[in-house]
Amino acid sequence: MKLLIVDDQIYVAQGLRFGIDWKAEGFSEVLVALNALEARAILQKNAVDVMLCDIEMPMENGLSLIRWVREQKMPVRCILLTAHPDFQYAREAIPLDVTDYIVQPAPYSEVLRVVRKAVQECGERVSQEAAPAGDALQKRQELMENMALQSWLVSRQQAPYRDVMSAGHLPAFEDEVCLAEICILRWNTENSWNSDTLFYAMKNMVEELFADCDCKAVLTELAQQDYCCMVWGGKAPDASSAAKQFEYLRSAFRLYFHGEAAVYLLSHVLVRDLPEARERLTAAHADNIARQSLVQVCGSESTAAGTRAAAGAFDSGEIARLLGQGLSAQAQAKLFGWLDRLLAEGKLDAAALRGFYQDFMQALYSIAEESGVDPKTLFDTAGAFELYRNATHSVEEMKTFLAYVCSQYEGLAGEEGSRRIVLKAEEYIKHNLEKNIRRDDVAAYAHVSAGYLSHLFSREKGCSLKEYIVRQKMLLARSLLRTTALPISIVAMRVGYTNFSQFSQSYKAAFQCSPSAERKAMEQEPKL
Repeated sequence: MKLLIVDDQIYVAQGLRFGIDWKAEGFSEVLVALNALEARAILQKNAVDVMLCDIEMPMENGLSLIRWVREQKMPVRCILLTAHPDFQYAREAIPLDVTDYIVQPAPYSEVLRVVRKAVQECGERVSQEAAPAGDALQKRQELMENMALQSWLVSRQQAPYRDVMSAGHLPAFEDEVCLAEICILRWNTENSWNSDTLFYAMKNMVEELFADCDCKAVLTELAQQDYCCMVWGGKAPDASSAAKQFEYLRSAFRLYFHGEAAVYLLSHVLVRDLPEARERLTAAHADNIARQSLVQVCGSESTAAGTRAAAGAFDSGEIARLLGQGLSAQAQAKLFGWLDRLLAEGKLDAAALRGFYQDFMQALYSIAEESGVDPKTLFDTAGAFELYRNATHSVEEMKTFLAYVCSQYEGLAGEEGSRRIVLKAEEYIKHNLEKNIRRDDVAAYAHVSAGYLSHLFSREKGCSLKEYIVRQKMLLARSLLRTTALPISIVAMRVGYTNFSQFSQSYKAAFQCSPSAERKAMEQEPKL
């Protein structure tokens, strides 16, 4: 097989040429062209099997080159390279039978994945040519429908939708349809589905379900494991009949895919109103904070009816008192109990959960001075920040967040809690003596405010935090001066001093002698 790489940036072209072991992939020759003119000359002289082609090139772009290849009836599998994914490019590429496109910069593993797919298609070319020509046309039509619906739902772009609609493949803007959002909640076993396979499996299932009702369905992917489905026919299905079909889909997903899904639907929606309808469905999913597997018919009423009913159910004062006393287990139990009760009473939706979260954070800030815990410092690691960011997505994630936060207040009250904080601060200082240690950095590591940490050090150590840090640095410096031959300037740097004069003053203040005198005294001591 032969591979042709077409890119006007020579370093990109040569990188693709030499960065991958093409011989191991079955290519006997790799050809390079820096523009479309060179590419045409190569294609006319060589039987190229696969072509990696940049879209944006001077004089003639990649789409024009591929169009010429198709006019010449060359059986080349074409893969587009682009730095700017754009629906217009995709629309133009589909009729040209482009195998795939790669958004640059892309890792070589992704390039290999797409090229291997093209190679597989080359091997199947004979059987594909023998298949009815209508199969390829049907595939392109379905892809256009998918992309047009996605553009209208997400980006509110009418032009792509009108193009497909004018060909008679999608309903008109004044037609009524049923719109559903299908959200995969979780997997009951390890998920072995890749995103492409899962999408086509869901697509086929939806089409078969509504074909029995003499309706047509188009499925598009909004985000990973989040799909939107538009159903229409001679008469748009009503909410009851659509719900029955989607209930079957939900059950089949559990049985055959080993996962749980939630479906939210609206019937008798005008196509022109689909973007707003999709937002209502997304809001309904946000309100499913228990992440229940269900089929929900969404009406025009607000889904936040329970929000105000939940007001006053959260006693932030009691939680503040328990956390301030270091009784984190009791605080967590009460918080979980409130959440479970509100959920059981149907008073907990997305808005109510956000209010619950805001009251909880307010309780933390109300005891910040007393407890010495600055709430902002609780989320300074990547894992903790993720808990903070996702807390209001579901009851399960809120409980994980609450458990983490409450654990940070465990044992804060009394001498034991104070010693724990001081030990954590000492640990940070011990492992960072080579740095310019700031009080705020130590406090952040111990998850307390800087002022509270200084107060604890004065009480527990009989000295200020700054004095303790300097003392530890000087002890390490004296050890290095006595046990190594390191130059004094290097010793100073090893304990975080870039100013030698300042280091010398601090050392003399600590031990009543200069660093040079310390070193000289050690050199004069008799060797054993």
